[in-house]
Amino acid sequence: MNYEEEQALELEALQSIFVHDGELEVVAPDNFILKLLPHPEEDEENHVEVKLEIRYPSTYPEVLPEIEIKDKKGLNNDKMAKVQALITATSEENAGMPMIYMVAEALQEFLRENNEKELTMHEEMMLREKAKKGDDDIGEEDDEDEEDDDDLGEPADEEWRGLHLKELCAESSRITIQLFLDWRTKFEEEMAQFRKKVNKLSTVTGKQYFMTQKEQNGANAEDKMAEEEAKAAEDEFVDDDEEVDEDEDADFSPPPRSNADRNLQEHLKAATSTENS
Repeated sequence: MNYEEEQALELEALQSIFVHDGELEVVAPDNFILKLLPHPEEDEENHVEVKLEIRYPSTYPEVLPEIEIKDKKGLNNDKMAKVQALITATSEENAGMPMIYMVAEALQEFLRENNEKELTMHEEMMLREKAKKGDDDIGEEDDEDEEDDDDLGEPADEEWRGLHLKELCAESSRITIQLFLDWRTKFEEEMAQFRKKVNKLSTVTGKQYFMTQKEQNGANAEDKMAEEEAKAAEDEFVDDDEEVDEDEDADFSPPPRSNADRNLQEHLKAATSTENS
């Protein structure tokens, strides 16, 4: 591996990335200063900043580079400790390859997450006082709540005052848990019986009602048919009687008269003529 060539290529790439004024300052081919901001484009205000001095060992990138924090802005000691830990971790993760850009990118992400205005000593003191006062206010509110709870123990309204002194009803008239349970059991039984009746009525008015109506309609139809058949039979019987009578009239002829009847009839006729004379 040509170490000098690898280092020169990386430095050239960094110069094409960090193009803003003062971001990258080359001291030597193996030494440069990199200033990192959360928002280098100046779209937003930068409250924090880190300036690194980087040196390439002769066998870099097979070995880790030397990275030193030269300056910082808006970061307290705790945050600077996190910055140092982040540099070490990122360098070790990318050992054996050009890594300066990965380290710079990780640090810029950290700066964006912590881009907060640094407070002066006076502002920090006021903030602590405010926080302390807030805790005191919370404590006072708790005390007031306790006092309110104590006040609830003795009602202030006249209509409630002395309630515990009022005479209670006789013990025999009081509702006990057992009496209530017995009443509820009886009530539930009555409701169950009521629901059963309602369900039964509902069933009758449903399919059974329809079937009953159908049976009644069928019976009425049968009675009507029987009545019509009886009437038809009666009419047929009358017609037969009339035909028989007509036949009998047509076939009827008086029986032949005897000689005695003829003689008697002639005698009566002659007697009638004599009287008339």
